Order: sequence, then structure tokens, then C-alpha cells
Amino acid sequence: MTTTQYYAASFLKIFGFQRKNTWLTSASKEAHLLDEAEEILGELAWEYFENDTENDALYWKIKSFLTQRAQLSKSIQELESEAEELQQSRHAALANIEESSLSLERNRGKLTEQESSIYSKINDLSSQASQLKKERDGINSKLSFLASEEELTEEIKENSHREMLRLKNSFQELKKEKEKQEVLLLEIQKEISTTLTKITHIQEPHAKKAQSLFTKTSELNKILSEKKNIRSSLQKECRETFIKVGQILSHPDNKAHPGSRAHSGLIKQMKAIRKSIFYQQSAAQLH
Repeated sequence: MTTTQYYAASFLKIFGFQRKNTWLTSASKEAHLLDEAEEILGELAWEYFENDTENDALYWKIKSFLTQRAQLSKSIQELESEAEELQQSRHAALANIEESSLSLERNRGKLTEQESSIYSKINDLSSQASQLKKERDGINSKLSFLASEEELTEEIKENSHREMLRLKNSFQELKKEKEKQEVLLLEIQKEISTTLTKITHIQEPHAKKAQSLFTKTSELNKILSEKKNIRSSLQKECRETFIKVGQILSHPDNKAHPGSRAHSGLIKQMKAIRKSIFYQQSAAQLH
């Protein structure tokens, strides 16, 4: 806000025109802009304080900040490169876990399919055997009923005997086949177990390496996070010190300072911003 705008605002107040919130918002934005300008001035001119007996402490403080920040940034960059290498090594180790036992895994998959197939056969055989038992029980029930009613003839006995004999033979065949399948199942399961042991033995070194790399990466990321937090805190302190330097150099009493003279154009703009802030805050207080 310029002087003319300020007086115009005062004049408009007389006629009831109020823009208090607008001026306060604008003043706040310009105050933020002034902070940035002070920081820029301080960053550009801090070295002029080296031989300034009143302010040389700020010079050494900033110099220390910048040295520490450079060292931290270098360290962070190196650690990030190391962390990236560890991550790539871990990905390679994880890939090796699968690749190292690929053929065995395929074989285990085939064995598992065979195991499932045998389970199905055994269940089917058990179902057939259960059906034969039901048929046998049906025949026995029929014979018992006919005998109780004195209607059991020799022909029925002979037919029933032949049927029971057929059921018995069929049952024995099913039993033998089931036992055969159970033996095969045990062999398959044993082979699956042996294959799993081989897979574990082959994969174990790669898995341990991947776990070790993961642990190292986690520890490294923790160190990185700590260093970044320190750098962030350092940058905040450095920024605050730059602003302080900018405030000193832009003060009217220090216009003869070499740093002020070297950046007079920027200081002139900062003066205009301060004046605008003053007028806008004053205009807001009129309302």
C-alpha cells in the first residue's frame, strides 16, 4: 500500500467503506514476502560481516552452519547411494531364492498334483467300498426278514449267496487297490518332504543374505533419517540467522555498511514493503 492509497482508505472510511480483512490479509502476505527478502539479503551479504566487530559472531555462526550442512549433505548422499546398493543386492538375493530352486519347485508342484490325484482315488475307492457294504447289509436284512416270515427258499438262499460272494470279491479288490494307492501316497509324501528339505537347504543361504541386507538397509535408513533431521534443524537455524543478517543490513542506521551498499536495490524494495505493511495495518486499525 502506498501513501496515497492509505489516505484514500482513510477518506473512504468517512463514507462507510471498510476493507479491514482485505488489508490485514494483504499485510500478512507482504510480511511473509519481507521475511523471504530478509533471508535472501542475509544469504547474499553475510560474508560482509567477517570483519565487522559488532556482527562477526553471525558470520562465524553462518560459516559453521554451512560447513556442517555441506558435510551432512555429503554424508547423506553417500549413505543414500549405499542404501540403494544394499536394496539392489537384496532384490538380487530375493530373486536368487526363487531361481536357485526353480526346478525343484516345479518338481514339487508335479508331486503335489499327484498327491491330490491319489487322495481323490482313495476317496473314490472308499465310497465304492461303502456302497458294497450297504448292498451286503441290504441282502442280510432281506434274508432275515424272509426267514422270520418263513418265506426263505433255497433258490433265494443260493442267489443271495452268489451275490454276497460277488460283493466280497469286489470289496477285496477295492481294499487291495486302496492299500496300493495308500502306499503310493506315502511314497509321494516322502518325496515331497525330501524335495522341500532340498529346497530349504538351497534357499537358506540366499534367504539369510536377503535378511542380513534388509537389516543393514533398515539400520542405514535410520541413520539417514537422523542425519536428515539434523540437517533440517540446521537449515532452520541457518535461515533464521540469514533473516537476522538481512534485518540488520536493511535497517536505516546501517545504510553505509558495505553489505547494504552492495545490495541497495534489494533493500530499497524491502523498505517499500515495510512501508506498505505499515499503511495496511494502520488502515485496518481505522475500522
